[in-house]
Amino acid sequence: MKYPHVRQASCLTILAFALQMYSIHAEDRCECESPGTVMLDVLARDWAARKGWPLRNFESHELQRVNADNDDSALSKIVANFNAICADDNKQLSVCSIPEDKRGALLERVAESKIVQAGDTLITADWDIGGLQPFSTIGLIDINGEPKFEPVLYLSGLVDVDCASVHHSAITVPYGVAVINGFGVKVVEAGWETIVQANGCTIDPGEHVRVTRCHSSFLWSVQCTNGERAYPERSRACPQGDSCIKYVLQAKWVSGLGKVEVEGSAKAKYAGVDLEAKLKATTYIGESDEHEAIGILCANGPITLNGKPLNR
Repeated sequence: MKYPHVRQASCLTILAFALQMYSIHAEDRCECESPGTVMLDVLARDWAARKGWPLRNFESHELQRVNADNDDSALSKIVANFNAICADDNKQLSVCSIPEDKRGALLERVAESKIVQAGDTLITADWDIGGLQPFSTIGLIDINGEPKFEPVLYLSGLVDVDCASVHHSAITVPYGVAVINGFGVKVVEAGWETIVQANGCTIDPGEHVRVTRCHSSFLWSVQCTNGERAYPERSRACPQGDSCIKYVLQAKWVSGLGKVEVEGSAKAKYAGVDLEAKLKATTYIGESDEHEAIGILCANGPITLNGKPLNR
């Protein structure tokens, strides 16, 4: 699986670049800037380019060192300035903030995560994105001087699909989807197996598609489902009719305080296939997205997904 190149580069390489930038332009920088904030600048600008955000400017500055006496204050500052980039169905960007009545729940979630540690440095991040009002967030640099949290970077993601070809004789064919955030962290992971059970021109009865993994990280939520429908299709090898299965894989995720849930016993239909579950997403801040894949499995043919063969 391929990840964003920021994550592929070693932390030492990024830190070395940040130190170089810091030393070259030290005379132009204020006293509160550090190699850690310069590294965050590199991450933010690279991520904005990958997301297609028209970033006009980004600056970050250190606020205070976190210790046992002020960690509650640090948590409160993060929550009070908890902003993210949201997009509507037409991909129009907006700045979204945590609703007032959800701040208590967010404070509790952040505290439970232990993401704020003694020795961390609280930083302010100032974003200026074309078409939006400039806004600020509060983030963290860890004790080693590396950025560890900032709401805009943490709550936004890019999809990475793992759809490797396998040998035609394979019993199971895997398919996976991951969401990678602005820190290069895999915050959502979903996976399925297509199970090849064929005897001549007939597909054996039973389960042919199943979810193998469906996980999310702190402040992300995901649910996964699938469905299949049998139908006959004549082929040269099976003139009387080849047993085929049309199947659908679906994952739905949100970031922030939102949640994806299974709607009880309700069912959903996608591309003419009944899914095992109907997924409902609720979001208050951050991103909301989904991924579907449509496959065909025939007893005497290749397995295809979104029109491309998976086995060869």
